[in-house]
Amino acid sequence: LVGPPHPISNIRPVRFYIPSDETPQEKAYRELREDAVARDHEFWLDNNTRFEKGKMEFEQTMAEKNGECSLDDLSVYYKQYQVDSYRRHLEYNRYVWRRNLQMVLPGIRAWWQEI
Repeated sequence: LVGPPHPISNIRPVRFYIPSDETPQEKAYRELREDAVARDHEFWLDNNTRFEKGKMEFEQTMAEKNGECSLDDLSVYYKQYQVDSYRRHLEYNRYVWRRNLQMVLPGIRAWWQEI
């Protein structure tokens, strides 16, 4: 069951079906998937909160300085945010790749139990 996106993280909450005859392999795979959704939510909640907070502060600073914050001004913020968060995003992407690769074998084991 998939719910509407979280207002800040934009990650959709997922409730995974748990069959009454779930095997240990299926349970292990389901738990990995549940953990993946939870960690993605945590990362994007933190990232988007940082982004919006910084954007709001930037807009206030520009409004005080120039009377308003233009789209050109915001492009400066967006670029700086990308530079500042590059390392954190790189580490997250590496984590996602490792996690997904680590989920392959448990996924195959769970699938194998079904056939």
